[in-house]
Amino acid sequence: MTSSTLKRPALARWLPLLALLLAGFALRVYRAGHQEIWGDEGAKLEVVNQGLAHLYSPGAEVHPRFFHTWLFLWYQVFGYNVFGLRMLVVLFGVLGLPLIYVLARRLFVTRAPPEMRGAGQAACLAALLVLAVSPYHVAYSQDLTMYSLLFAMITLSGYTLLRALSAGTWRAWAVYAVVTLLMMHTHYYAAFAVVAQALYVLLRQRQALLKWVGAQVFVAAGFLPWLFIHYRLLAGQTVNHTDHLSLANLGFIISQAGLGFTLGATFPAQWAWLGWLFIALALAALVLLFTQYATRNTAYFLGLLLLIPIPFVWAFDVILQHFGERFVSMSLPPLVLLLGWGISRVPWRRVGPPVVAAAYVLASLVALRAWYFDPAFLKSRYGEMMQVIGQQAQPGDVLLLDGSEQAILYHIYHPASPPGVFISPDSVLTPAAAARDFPALVAGHSRAWLVLFGAPAVYDPDHNAEAWLAAHGYKAFYASYPGSYVTLYVLGSSSPPLQAADLQFGSGPRLTGYSFTPAVARPGDTLLVTLQWQATTRMSVDYTVFTQLWDSSGQVAAQLDSQPASGTRPTSGWQPGETVLDRKALLLPAGLPPGSYTLQVGLYDLATLQRLTLSPGGDEHVFLGTVQVMP
Repeated sequence: MTSSTLKRPALARWLPLLALLLAGFALRVYRAGHQEIWGDEGAKLEVVNQGLAHLYSPGAEVHPRFFHTWLFLWYQVFGYNVFGLRMLVVLFGVLGLPLIYVLARRLFVTRAPPEMRGAGQAACLAALLVLAVSPYHVAYSQDLTMYSLLFAMITLSGYTLLRALSAGTWRAWAVYAVVTLLMMHTHYYAAFAVVAQALYVLLRQRQALLKWVGAQVFVAAGFLPWLFIHYRLLAGQTVNHTDHLSLANLGFIISQAGLGFTLGATFPAQWAWLGWLFIALALAALVLLFTQYATRNTAYFLGLLLLIPIPFVWAFDVILQHFGERFVSMSLPPLVLLLGWGISRVPWRRVGPPVVAAAYVLASLVALRAWYFDPAFLKSRYGEMMQVIGQQAQPGDVLLLDGSEQAILYHIYHPASPPGVFISPDSVLTPAAAARDFPALVAGHSRAWLVLFGAPAVYDPDHNAEAWLAAHGYKAFYASYPGSYVTLYVLGSSSPPLQAADLQFGSGPRLTGYSFTPAVARPGDTLLVTLQWQATTRMSVDYTVFTQLWDSSGQVAAQLDSQPASGTRPTSGWQPGETVLDRKALLLPAGLPPGSYTLQVGLYDLATLQRLTLSPGGDEHVFLGTVQVMP
């Protein structure tokens, strides 16, 4: 027998393993920097960029700090290089691949009777395949948060628990205890995996209960002090909406997590039902494991880890009112393992498993294509927004930033001009505070860009920044991006006297006055328009005002759509007889041909796009006047 003959079995075993590991690495490193840094990632960077002392400060961030510690070290090397930073989570994601394989080996091969080990090895490779192409795991292996590390730590904790139960030595239990403590310092919800492990030991491994308790004493001693120090910060996150403790919400959590873990959030919605087929396959695998005495311990282990975290996440959603499938990450390793087992046990062994595996790979690649290339799934476009501001900025502009959570994103993506100024939270507490502070913020500037980021309901609930700028300027531009929006105001110009009008728009408001300037303009100029509205009755709809400049052929040359007063005075809040001043600016394109243009205004319901008509008359817009554009 030659040496090459002896090497063939080993080669046949290692080649598929290496191929899957390389494929998993490639999928995670490919376009790892295509997503901009978004809110949660920015929050992590905000913690680490302020030094080691701030990193462990109780008020720095709500999450435990094991991931942050790694990120702090990584940040010292890569700074704000997005691709370089993302390589940290790519590596954590890649680490999950061999870990899921060795856990599968422990469950399906090492603990299996000899006659089942061949099938068990096939299940190990199938589980690795599932994880390697998993759209969910790939996405979070490119997300600068703790979830790729959490998957690795949950998998490693499960492996070290099984190893400790098998070896029975205090050294093995010490390794399990240290790994589990680090898992707890990765995410608070990792505690739900510990609960599942506890039930497994109580139900199936009671002879090891004393050693397991000893390991948990160590974990508690290393984690409870941190929890005590951070209790107030954690308590401040609660909302307590008891309506979330419903079977409907439980079903929503199961559906979101199940479909997210199998097909991913980027899979076409009309075909999402296919995910239930893979979920059914995983549950069938669990039942099959239970029916066989030799694999019943494995069934208990995987079943408890899969199912126990879900009701806990459901219960905590009552007080947090914020769910994402990532919160059920504790259930992902057992789901992957069950899918691997299920694929390997599909009937017609020569055809069934390869066909099902190919179907899963194909579905995953469809979802991954959308993740990599579909702009609809971009988590942030803050950098794109800053680029637009930089391209359209003029000398004399100022950039006002409302919402301190965008500080890191602004530091990474800020344009060379205009200069940026963060608005103090005190300046937007009340209209009086805005009137006190905003004149100094815009002094010496002809235009102001305002960026609101995150949740204005937290830092500027009454939109006082927008209200002051709308009252002292003309809204000229608006664009919305994921988690933020930007508005441009033209400042420092007084409008000419209003021309009286008496134009009723159906069941909406009445236009009682208007003005615009200049009547003679050049390409690149700004046309300032003032509208005066009056409520004649209570309105249940928040109408949008369109202001358009038409050329001689009826084509729109410039346009701005906005609710009155830059959106700070929605029409549903007007009282009968109330008058509202609405100031807008039309930016004339630099290449606008000379000629005579007409200025039109009207209203529509944004939900239906149905325009209001004048009564009497039936026209959908009002002609305000003519603007002559000179060469």
